[in-house]
Amino acid sequence: MTGKVITASGVKPTVKVIWPRDNFWIYGAIEPLTGDHFLYEYPKLDGECFQQFLDWLSQQLGSDYAILQVDQAPAHTSSAICWPENIIPLFQPPSAPELNPIERLWQLLKKPLKNQLFSSLQALRERIQEIFDQLTFEQVISVSSYNFILEALFYAASHEIGIIPGMAVAQTATSNSNEIAINSNNLPSNSTSVNYFQPFNLVTFAYQGGLKQHGIPSGETLVFETQNKKLIAEDLVKAAVNAHKLPSQVLNDQNYLSAVNLQLNALPDYAAAD
Repeated sequence: MTGKVITASGVKPTVKVIWPRDNFWIYGAIEPLTGDHFLYEYPKLDGECFQQFLDWLSQQLGSDYAILQVDQAPAHTSSAICWPENIIPLFQPPSAPELNPIERLWQLLKKPLKNQLFSSLQALRERIQEIFDQLTFEQVISVSSYNFILEALFYAASHEIGIIPGMAVAQTATSNSNEIAINSNNLPSNSTSVNYFQPFNLVTFAYQGGLKQHGIPSGETLVFETQNKKLIAEDLVKAAVNAHKLPSQVLNDQNYLSAVNLQLNALPDYAAAD
């Protein structure tokens, strides 16, 4: 990848280039609220590879559901695509990549690669793996978790889709001889499990009254008690465990508790948009 370089006034910058080019493609899905990310390398951007990615992502989700935002590339809209039951497609308007939150993640991940040359695709993969090993949930959240996206997800979960134990994610694919890839086997080991309520869905479930029988208020009362620190993430998770919506070990998962706390703190903004 080429990028800007600083030179003296009047001096034209020069960089080394390798004319033979080769490439691979990355398919990715992220959850803006928690920073969870699912990335996989494929040799092409076409319907066949996209179908393989959907099938793989469906397996990663398990019993969860995902709203998958995609552009209208032919590979995404082909009538031959068989959408898994737990993935709901959401097609963004044409020529509007800025609406997809994963685009900012691509920009972040490409920065360390600018003006670098690689003797082979394997050398590139090894460099990329180093970058992905350092990627944190907080970084993904910081570049993708915009208010207008969070409000849209909350509205969808509350009104259009109903309670679904799943993830709201955004997806795209990118290709260049010097772009990025990650194998599914290298996903962060501390990633929140997708086999039970994600934090966003848990807060939405509580807001709609799903935990009232276990001492958690709903609607505006939930917002009020959250704002006044009368209810914290641990209270919500304990109630969900008692309601058999979460396994008991989640009470010791600090990443999960932190994500629930983050979304409880943002609940007043979501409710106001509602």
